[in-house]
Amino acid sequence: MAKHSRDNFSAQVKRTLASRVAWRCSNPGCRVPTAGPTAAPEGFNSVGKAAHIAAAAPGGPRYDVAMTSEQRSCISNGIWLCSICADDVDRDEIRYPASLLHEWKLQAENVARTELGKSLPSERELSVFKTKVLGANVTGRSIGELVTGVQQIGIREIERMDPRFTARISADQVGITITLIPIEPISCQLRVSKEVVSEFSEKLSSLQKHGERLEMNAQGIRVEGTPVFDQLVTDPGKIILDTHLRRKAVHRIIWMDTFSGKPTAAEFIGEIVGGSESFTFTGELFDGLYRLSYRVPIFSSGSTTIDINGDMRFSLWEGLSVRQLPFLDKYRSLCQAIVDGHPLNSSLEIEGRQFSAISSLNLMSEVEADETLTLLTYLSRARDILRAVGTDVPFRAMAIPAEDVRRVTDVWFLVCHMKSLRGRDLGTVSFKLMPATISEANVLRQQIRGGASGRVRLEHELSQPLTILGQRVEMGKITILLSSAALSYRGHLSTIRVGKPSQVDFIPTEDCQVSVHVDNGPSEASTGSSLE
Repeated sequence: MAKHSRDNFSAQVKRTLASRVAWRCSNPGCRVPTAGPTAAPEGFNSVGKAAHIAAAAPGGPRYDVAMTSEQRSCISNGIWLCSICADDVDRDEIRYPASLLHEWKLQAENVARTELGKSLPSERELSVFKTKVLGANVTGRSIGELVTGVQQIGIREIERMDPRFTARISADQVGITITLIPIEPISCQLRVSKEVVSEFSEKLSSLQKHGERLEMNAQGIRVEGTPVFDQLVTDPGKIILDTHLRRKAVHRIIWMDTFSGKPTAAEFIGEIVGGSESFTFTGELFDGLYRLSYRVPIFSSGSTTIDINGDMRFSLWEGLSVRQLPFLDKYRSLCQAIVDGHPLNSSLEIEGRQFSAISSLNLMSEVEADETLTLLTYLSRARDILRAVGTDVPFRAMAIPAEDVRRVTDVWFLVCHMKSLRGRDLGTVSFKLMPATISEANVLRQQIRGGASGRVRLEHELSQPLTILGQRVEMGKITILLSSAALSYRGHLSTIRVGKPSQVDFIPTEDCQVSVHVDNGPSEASTGSSLE
């Protein structure tokens, strides 16, 4: 029997090729349905073809002389295309090599498998999408449903146009961001006009050398090789190119805590981005309160100076309870260590593996650390005062007047700090006392003249309400009890008179203990004492 000159596919192979891609064209730039009904109720029409990847006969496109007849007619050598695409790939075998057609076939089958059993956008979904775009009033659905529906419809449409990509859509007050993520390596071309080629080349170089994200106005830049950009770009917008060389990373720092005398650790959580000449680490400390980035050259002949960019973001505390500010104590400890000149030992870990160790890291300048420490110390003392008086205020990012800092420090010493001290650690406590009667003046002179130690009760009230972050905090009488202290007066006892403030020193004994009580609510300002 004579052998056929062409190694054609069997009818079963043709049906299988079509069914494996849901009867759609396998060209990712096409993907049209290839079958539909005819006017006759029992008929259907097909515009698809089972095309040979390597030609069925000598002289055809991509003919492979090494293949056997069975291999040429096998399903592995076939691809389902619409008639237009089938003719196109056979007329331009240079543009459409066998390797590309095999990629198309695999991608189309993967898409069909993921879409199997899943519904396409309904007419109602499309109606919601259109009315949302047109700005019409849509009732019966929540805003959340509308936004989610629009995003899902957009994602499906993008992935339908080019199944080689998965899509993500997000929106904010600036605009809509569409991210295209290739499923596997693909070939696209960028055509850049001469007006922006210099800027583009410079940024592309930074992307390649340092992994820096390329971001610029898309005017004068055209992406070819996918139909997605032809459909999406209605105005210039922005184009962003990024590297896949990103890894999760942790920069850990260790310092000596000034207050406890123990080592303390914290971590910058972020990522490392690589290029051909350097890598860049970017991370956040204390849930974003401090953001750090630095670049390290990959190849260096000697010691390298690392430039660090830091950004403190106290706006993240805006509106939070001052009594519950997260990471306040640890942040303050870090700044105190920097101001005190303690070294910061650090290491960089990439996906759980130690990458490098740095003996000392200049996290921030001494001026920055000192200014930040002043604020954090103020907030720490304000927090202690608010807890002592049983009230609270929200955090506000604002400049703190020096007078407010001084008054908070003075009140904090009386209400919070004194009770943590014992004996001589208290030092000499000075108060201005103003006797209200002749009898009070005489008792005060006698106590000072006698020099005996005894139980001291001090009562103090603020002359005006305390201000914390610009907000008024009412405080009542502050009562301080010294278990054992003597009185001393620097002037002549005759100068102690009724209605005249006199500064008296209280000298605690070795076993003196302190207790403090604050009344709620304001009362008439006065200062008094008694020695029992």
